[in-house]
Amino acid sequence: MFDLIIQAYKKSENRILFLDYDGTLVSYTKMPSEANIGEDTFAILEQLSMDLKNSIFIISGRDMGFLERQFTGLNVNLIAEHGFRIKEIKKSWVILPNLSLKWKEDFKKFFQGFVSMMPGSFIEEKEASIAFHYRNIDKEVENKTLPFIKEKIKEMMTDKPDLEILDGNKVVEIKKTAYNKGTMAATILKRAPYDFILAAGDDVTDETLFRELKNNAFTIKIGSGNTLAKYRIDEPKKLMTFLSELINVA
Repeated sequence: MFDLIIQAYKKSENRILFLDYDGTLVSYTKMPSEANIGEDTFAILEQLSMDLKNSIFIISGRDMGFLERQFTGLNVNLIAEHGFRIKEIKKSWVILPNLSLKWKEDFKKFFQGFVSMMPGSFIEEKEASIAFHYRNIDKEVENKTLPFIKEKIKEMMTDKPDLEILDGNKVVEIKKTAYNKGTMAATILKRAPYDFILAAGDDVTDETLFRELKNNAFTIKIGSGNTLAKYRIDEPKKLMTFLSELINVA
């Protein structure tokens, strides 16, 4: 199924790969802090990054500290919080300018009101966004309460057109509309004439990436659900198997 990608990879001279983290390079865990990169995955990325034809960007919703810890020693570029920050190889972190974050406190207080009501849920506060995780709550509680939460969020956002809600995999996140994975990728692609572009991701945040790349890239959706991606892989392990094949044909 992926023969076309492999052949294009083999023939290309200037490649770029955009890879999401959770649900793509690693499987989901009960707690985000437990989703550490495995040795095999690290080794595959290391080999890919050693190829001078490759530029690898880990493009994730994770914060910069987490990504630095996971990818220390790898020759890869890091994009944190859906494009809010970027750290290129041998450079410092760069932040998007002129973005007010005063709005975060209202949503933090809102989510705090539900944490005690929904055992297993918790708040993740990032530098430029706030997220409410509900992966570990009772299914009946989720079905009963979550629609109410999402409706209230929409009401809170009626006078805030510069904010958006990301309805991810068992997480609701609020961030500015000024940036996303797609806009960040578009900015990077303007720098050089890449003859091979690959993007892989698993949830709604990655759809902005797939949409931006359109017909100019090989896009891969990890898991089920509607997608704009051209290809689909069941799980992270199978993606890593595929990426290891690229190493062998280079």
